[in-house]
Amino acid sequence: MDSLPIELADAIVDVLSDDYCSICALLSVPCCLRSRARVHSFRIVHLLSEDSVLVFYDLCQSSPGIPHLVKELHIVLPRTTEHTDELHQLLESHPLPNVRALTLKNTFRHGNIKKEVPSAFLSYSLASLTLDLRLFRLESLYELLTCYPTLKHLDISLVNVMWTRKGEVNQGAILSIEDFSISSSALLCSAAQLLTINTLHSVTLAGFKVPELHKCQQLLNNPSGVLQRLHSYQPRHWYAPPIKLEMLHVPFLTLEACRFDYNVGMGVKWFVDCLESGIGPVKVSRINILLTPSGELYGSHLERSIDKYIWSSLDSTLTTPRFAATTLRIWVGYAVEWYPTIPDADFLEQTAVHSQCAPWLTFEE
Repeated sequence: MDSLPIELADAIVDVLSDDYCSICALLSVPCCLRSRARVHSFRIVHLLSEDSVLVFYDLCQSSPGIPHLVKELHIVLPRTTEHTDELHQLLESHPLPNVRALTLKNTFRHGNIKKEVPSAFLSYSLASLTLDLRLFRLESLYELLTCYPTLKHLDISLVNVMWTRKGEVNQGAILSIEDFSISSSALLCSAAQLLTINTLHSVTLAGFKVPELHKCQQLLNNPSGVLQRLHSYQPRHWYAPPIKLEMLHVPFLTLEACRFDYNVGMGVKWFVDCLESGIGPVKVSRINILLTPSGELYGSHLERSIDKYIWSSLDSTLTTPRFAATTLRIWVGYAVEWYPTIPDADFLEQTAVHSQCAPWLTFEE
């Protein structure tokens, strides 16, 4: 094994790079595989508790090269000042200079962001930032975002702000975000002041309330044609008439809904109405509908007669000449499993097996 060609060893480890158990197993084999596996084993680091911070600190103490291997960091910020100091000590003693993707999770106790986030985090040259935070003031979010002028991917769909007010934005650096995920109209109205809309390549609307949908249109208005993907989760709170969005200019459209949710039918119907009422030429090349596994084996609301009407509407809409170049794929979740397979970003765009009953409808055998 020690004489294995470097190219072959690299290829073996690269194939297994997403299988953490296999990567850990390779750490105990001869050095030709172990050295390459070591790079992958610390490429993504999860520090989800105070104990994990201490364990990682000890690893860095024994192997000073580990911090340079970390490319992606997921961390739950400590809740106590004591453990925050320990995290500061770790990052000051063993900086992570190559981190490009950061996920932060916790509830901020103070208004000053610098009292919550270690200063080392604020100096990273990040390309991707995902936040799962409960903030007391919207201004804290702006302070954090302006620390990362190189951001390309921003996910604030899990950010919850307890108190907001108009005019709270202190206009700073404009971020050229390419991939943006959001779920709150309050965040949308304010974050739009910090984003360059014309640079968006991909937008995810993570479960907006129906009365707030019209505010999302500003993210889709992209006259330069840069926007390529729109991923919309099923809208919530159907106590108001649904607002249709103009989306026919986006090449890849995805609707994701919970299969056992009572409102799944209305969510699919809203999506169909957006397609049917769209104005202008159709540039949509692929539509994906993901009905996520519900954990329930029987009693799906998709079996109801009203849902048959919705699917008929989808059929009548997409079989019109204006959608002749559009391919539809549908994933259905049964219990806790997916059929035909777990959808991912590559699979959503590349695979297609045409159905004999409807040339625009594709399934995986």
